[in-house]
Amino acid sequence: GFGESAKVNAREDDFAYLQQLASVGRGHFQRCGASLSSLQGAFTALSSTISKTRSSNGRHSAADTDATGRSVSTTVVTEGPQQESHAVAGPGGSMPATISEVPVEDQFSSDDDSLHGIGREHSVLAARNNIEFELPHPEEIFRDVQNKDLWRDFSAAQTSFKFNGTTFDRRPDMSRVYLRRKPFMQGGMRLVYGMVLERGLGNGSGQISAPEHMMCAKRLFQDLGGNSGFRAHAAFCKSTAVAHYYARAFRATTRIQLGFLECHLYSPVGAGEDGYHFCGEKWLKGHFVKLNSNAGFVNEFDYSEHSTIAQAFSHFTFDQSNGELLVVDLQGICGGDETNPYFLLTDPQVHSRGSYERFGNGDLGEQGIAAFFQKHRCGDWCRRLRLRKDYEILAATHIVRMPGVSDCIAYLLSDCRALFAQLANSSGVSVKVPREANDDWLDIRLWATEKSGAKAQDLLERKLAGFYEKARSVVAVEPLPPWDACRWHAQLETWRRESGAFLVPFPSDWQKRGVVKELWAFANFLGNGRYNHKKSAYACKLIRETLEQAATATGGSSTSAATSSATTQPERWTQYQDKSGSKYWYRDPDGFWFWENDK
Repeated sequence: GFGESAKVNAREDDFAYLQQLASVGRGHFQRCGASLSSLQGAFTALSSTISKTRSSNGRHSAADTDATGRSVSTTVVTEGPQQESHAVAGPGGSMPATISEVPVEDQFSSDDDSLHGIGREHSVLAARNNIEFELPHPEEIFRDVQNKDLWRDFSAAQTSFKFNGTTFDRRPDMSRVYLRRKPFMQGGMRLVYGMVLERGLGNGSGQISAPEHMMCAKRLFQDLGGNSGFRAHAAFCKSTAVAHYYARAFRATTRIQLGFLECHLYSPVGAGEDGYHFCGEKWLKGHFVKLNSNAGFVNEFDYSEHSTIAQAFSHFTFDQSNGELLVVDLQGICGGDETNPYFLLTDPQVHSRGSYERFGNGDLGEQGIAAFFQKHRCGDWCRRLRLRKDYEILAATHIVRMPGVSDCIAYLLSDCRALFAQLANSSGVSVKVPREANDDWLDIRLWATEKSGAKAQDLLERKLAGFYEKARSVVAVEPLPPWDACRWHAQLETWRRESGAFLVPFPSDWQKRGVVKELWAFANFLGNGRYNHKKSAYACKLIRETLEQAATATGGSSTSAATSSATTQPERWTQYQDKSGSKYWYRDPDGFWFWENDK
């Protein structure tokens, strides 16, 4: 859309249908005023979209065609108003099957990830083709709340997240939710529905009492099983919580009115409503502006003053978190003038460097941070705030590898707290321990001089050895089965699911080498220095049996496909008691165990 109405919120309805058509057609909607810079920005965005489409289609194989030979590959480019789609119901009123989320602009995934993403993208397309959308006007979306053909209502657990700069606080609540049966918009990951809470309705009138009670619900195209759905939606809420935290600091420092809509996670409860989740936030009416993206895009033409401040805010979050976090994907309503600008933003994305959990599939980590700073040019606000460059926030000088086990993290953060304080006070060593077990192996990062860092490394490795002695059982893989990395991943997940134990393959770079030499099974920490080895012992048994079968099937050694590390560690018997009171004996280091009442 072109012209002055494209820049004026009062004429927003002029472009509502075009916005929806672009969203539903997986296309691009660009707003611009009647100026040379705005036109340049519009055509720059258009050419970028075409380049992305060609690039993505070029990666698809010849197999991605239908019976007539026509390409069925799909490219999703969504930089329009509602970047994150909301969950939607189909024409029949029931919620359709949804698909696991796909990063829209993830240009940094590996080849394997890209190929896997293509398959999911086709599934997303199949689901989208069965969706019926309603008109994108508030008058249409929020009418007749008591009409069961248009709305469904249910009780839902509401989870709110708050970030304090280090950890997240979770606050539960219960709400009665009214949700439209049809969506009105979609993005690359989610569908968007009209929504209102029961407290937003008038006294028994069934009508929304005020515009501020209008809300949007955003739900993934596919519901993920188990806790995966909750975690996927929690990632969106946690990104917003991080953005809220740094926006408060930014406002206090600059006096610029920059804020974010609150985002809550809703989990329906009750008959026929269990098993899915969605995010909810207030309806935001006005001209949506995308100021930057999670893949390096920077709006350099439209709302240039607002864009400059937005880029400075992203840089500010990186500086204030000491290079651990970067808030990007800034989009929403911009207003005011150069002397008094304001921002009300929604759907931010956080890139993280490892000290925190990953913030969903849109978290591109180091590569996302690098993409931002490759494009970012510090302006007046960056200089006023004395923001450090990315290279000025130094990389760690020393690394200690640790298994990605939550009990090991808890052990380091509690039992080693005094050690970390001593290292900081006496040697000036800074230690960063991961707070989430989001991978098989994690990095403990240290900043220190060469001599102090080497000493700290040695002390940390001794502490880890103490944890291993109490909690770890080792199964040596011998002989090595002819499995590739994919086969090992699948088998590890099977062992973990069947045993419920924490399993970690060794060495830490086994995926790069293509060889697993040992499997480490960790006991459950009970507190006060006590560990329950029941699950880890059962996992060791499963591992030996599976490897024995693999050796037999491939003509390997028939004596023992997996031998323990008993040749290098002394035998030790320990009696344990499970929660039911049953006692059992456990032998280190091979993990052999039996119930005390066994004959």
